Amino acid sequence: MEKQELLEKLKVLLVKECSLEYLAHELEITELEVMGLTRLLRESGENINVIKKSDGIYIENIGDVKVNVRNTYTININENTLKLLLISDTRLCSKFEQMSILNNIYKVAHEMGVKKVLHLGDLTEGIYMGNKRIYNQAVLHHNPESQVKYVHDNYPYINGMETLFITGEHDLSFLKTKDKQDIGTDIAEQREDMIYLGQRNCLIRVRNESNNRETLIDLRHPDGVIPYTVSYKPQKIVDAMREEDLPDILNFGHFLVQDTFYHHGVLVNQVPSICATTPEMIDKGYNNIIGATVLTIRFTNKGKIQSIDRMFLNYRSIIQEDFKTFKVLSEGKKLVK
Repeated sequence: MEKQELLEKLKVLLVKECSLEYLAHELEITELEVMGLTRLLRESGENINVIKKSDGIYIENIGDVKVNVRNTYTININENTLKLLLISDTRLCSKFEQMSILNNIYKVAHEMGVKKVLHLGDLTEGIYMGNKRIYNQAVLHHNPESQVKYVHDNYPYINGMETLFITGEHDLSFLKTKDKQDIGTDIAEQREDMIYLGQRNCLIRVRNESNNRETLIDLRHPDGVIPYTVSYKPQKIVDAMREEDLPDILNFGHFLVQDTFYHHGVLVNQVPSICATTPEMIDKGYNNIIGATVLTIRFTNKGKIQSIDRMFLNYRSIIQEDFKTFKVLSEGKKLVK
């Protein structure tokens, strides 16, 4: 095959992680030549990841995953009280989604005076790759366009409430397909009330307009499984931060637990899911708590945090096959870009 033909075939193969040995066999060239082609793809702008494992070298095109990028966003306030709803792992387009519970949480938060919702990732179910493909039987829609449309049509809307969200590994799964699509961008383009803060993380600066003092709220959707002691990983993340980088409030999605504590002066919140236990969760032995957290932050006249009240919204019963029966929550005129 000609070099360009080899490059195109290699790009197709690298949609999923492949061993160097397998790639050489499929392309009918040497492993050294595969590494040379890999280098050319990287130089052309492809996000190629080469991993050394105990059983050999593996290569994957990870798409537009922004590694070690620190996203930031500013919220301006002119009052001494800020109410926030923290949610995570709604996993829309899963047959185990709980849209009725999500709608109820939005209604309760709105009645409490919440205007801003912080979503900590895995807004959608995405798709499963490789040996996890078996879980796609629980996915309602299997391409990025249809999942974006589903969110656009069905995600709760209440006039005056904004949803600021980051993406997690499920949302970003489409970056590993030939589409290489970050659906967070597409969702934000179609819903004016949904603001995309970036992949995996965002540091929100809450700026008091009367005195320009800032309160730092950190949003994270990390990788990995929850350890036996649920607070262990968040504690280690705080321990690893430089003192000058410590936020006032650090919020975690992904771990599917509800937890709150102070560590080195940082208020840490772990936010549970709004999704019933999926087959993947069962197979991995995940404990899945369903609910949300409302934060009420009060400031002094000088803009310093005076107090933070935390209210947990817990839901112990799920609705079986809720995706078939839920009613869309849309109160007021939906703003569409």
